[in-house]
Amino acid sequence: MKAIWLPGVAVIGLAMAGAAQEGVMIGHDLSEEAAEGTKVFLAGSLPDLSIHLSEVGGKDLVKITTSLERPDLLLGVEDFTCRRLAKIGLLVARSSSEAAHLAPRFRPSDGRFVVPLLSPITLAFNQTWTWESAPADYDDLLWKEEYLDELILCEPQAMPGLWVGMIQRQHRLGHGDEMAFTWLRTLDARVSGYRSGTEDLLSTLQAGAEGSLAFLPYAELVAGSPGVSFRIPSSGMPVRGLGLALVSQDAGVRPAAERVFDALASREYALAISKSAHLVPAPRDDLPIDELSESVRLARTRLMPYDLAAAHPQRWFQRWRDDVEGWGRYYVDFDTVFYIIGSIGFLIFAFFVYRHLEVTEKNG
Repeated sequence: MKAIWLPGVAVIGLAMAGAAQEGVMIGHDLSEEAAEGTKVFLAGSLPDLSIHLSEVGGKDLVKITTSLERPDLLLGVEDFTCRRLAKIGLLVARSSSEAAHLAPRFRPSDGRFVVPLLSPITLAFNQTWTWESAPADYDDLLWKEEYLDELILCEPQAMPGLWVGMIQRQHRLGHGDEMAFTWLRTLDARVSGYRSGTEDLLSTLQAGAEGSLAFLPYAELVAGSPGVSFRIPSSGMPVRGLGLALVSQDAGVRPAAERVFDALASREYALAISKSAHLVPAPRDDLPIDELSESVRLARTRLMPYDLAAAHPQRWFQRWRDDVEGWGRYYVDFDTVFYIIGSIGFLIFAFFVYRHLEVTEKNG
């Protein structure tokens, strides 16, 4: 009996150890610093779980969240993308006491995702400029000649927050979509080029051969990038909302995944990641502001108004591809056309008057 019983104890012990290390997979679109900070936080908060992070940035999230090996959660995914996934039923609602502390606009009413973190985007420049000589605001990029062909940008799909922020800025100034896209076409005429991601954009800016100005994530610039400085535009910084959601599973969402969700929606995580990765916690009623770093406190006061419900990124970005990209160089405003036509007409009229007077003088 003794020889048989001991292996049984060992088997039971191994089973308990295996249960204590239940695995949870998080699909994330975070910077390396933020991903590492998340691992450290979860290891300390939920030591009984085996939590793995897998990068999903730039990938087809519909395909990923419907595959057999789909992640349990999404973290750091653009809030616009979370909204789209929620609409087609790929995310699961979660009633979380931690998420309830977030301001209402950062927890949509259907509860299928929340936005616990914000990543502001600001103006970066290389050693061509000083803080004083760099553009003070967005309109400087359009009207000051020294910035012509100096700006390089991420395409809208790679940095949606910037483009939505610029369009909604025009809306707050009282303009509709037509004026907003006229503004973007004017900007396109002055852009040196577009890049498909922030890493490519940063390396191009550091090299300096194709441009000396760019918009980049505030968190990366605060952390320090060689040869690159930044200035917060006077109109404020557009924001990328970093979503958190539970992914729908064939067998239902596991309690372990719900525990991870609650941990990531907590004040403690927001504080930890703001310190390790310079991300800005979304407004919440239990956040001790004095515990935030100076750079994060500054960022909170300089954010552009954020309106996820009024944003239509898919429609806007399709229009950007159709009506803006590459067209700015050939777009001329009607006032300029009429001015040119009027000037030519005046010169022709003056010529005929002169000829008439000349003929009259000869015949006289």
